[in-house]
Amino acid sequence: MSFTQRHTHIAKGTAILLLLYYHVFAAYSDLHFNLAQIAHCCVWIFVFLSGYGLTVSYGKSRQKSTSPLSWILKHIWNLEAFFWPHFLIGVALLYLWVGRGLMSQYGKVWRIILDFFCLSDIFGQTHILSVWWYMGLAILIVLAVPLLVKVTDKIGYFIIPVVYALILLVPDLIVKDELTGPYQGYYLAAVLGVVAARKGLLDKYVTYIEKASSSRTVVLGLLYIFGIISLGMMIVPAEALARFYLPQLIMTVNAVLVILLSVNIAKAADVSKAFEFMGKLSDDMFIMHIVVRTVLWDLIYIVDIPVVIYLLLLISSILVTWGFKAIKKLAGYDKLVSKVSSKLEFKTH
Repeated sequence: MSFTQRHTHIAKGTAILLLLYYHVFAAYSDLHFNLAQIAHCCVWIFVFLSGYGLTVSYGKSRQKSTSPLSWILKHIWNLEAFFWPHFLIGVALLYLWVGRGLMSQYGKVWRIILDFFCLSDIFGQTHILSVWWYMGLAILIVLAVPLLVKVTDKIGYFIIPVVYALILLVPDLIVKDELTGPYQGYYLAAVLGVVAARKGLLDKYVTYIEKASSSRTVVLGLLYIFGIISLGMMIVPAEALARFYLPQLIMTVNAVLVILLSVNIAKAADVSKAFEFMGKLSDDMFIMHIVVRTVLWDLIYIVDIPVVIYLLLLISSILVTWGFKAIKKLAGYDKLVSKVSSKLEFKTH
């Protein structure tokens, strides 16, 4: 038994539901603010799963003697090609909704080029939509995975304290603006994903849960939820220890707990289908829900009732993202991306 794509989709589905909650309620000042801080671990979930999935992919490519450079180019291409339709939507939003042109937004042509290739945040330049910052981190994870796999295979679990020490001691090399935090806070989650993949940790947990009784599965799930909430409530006071990256460390631990919880949820056939559905939409919805929230702001916040606000954003985001994915598929874009991706594979000699 292994941690399959279905488990990944369920975990991503959980993450995107948390992300929507965070973006709606992070500005509140009541209980919803505290819950939003807990929900913020969603980004660390995506980072962990990226490290995990890329490591599994890289391991398979090495078994087929695929060149590491080929593997990197293929995955960079997939990221870029995934982003470009979103970039066009951002441009349309800029012109039609904000009433600004590209040059008034970026100032220089080279800044447009940087953003088009998902490099703006790495060099501290502007975006149309701030959520695009994640693309720069995703590219860095792809570039880092071959090295992380090699180091993990050499020193094993010792890579975890080594990376944490480096995070504390080495200044962040990524130039960033005031709207985004340092990338360093996410590096440990990516490394844990790599370690989990190389050591088969999630596969072992899936095997354990599949053999466990339903009552034990439920009890473990409740313990994970209790742990996530308890740790999450420490995040705000932990800001005093921000220089030790304690808030980010808490987020990383909570992300792992959510992923373990997702494995438990997978045993509940009916419930897991809803999370799996959301997970299949999550990559595009990560960006599209910000577009939805911008355009439909008056509708989503028509009444100041938290549950209603969240449900309106969720339903709108599902419909728009589903339509967006359907248009890409009908246009043959996905096939084109896949065809080019397959051409980027070549063997080592």
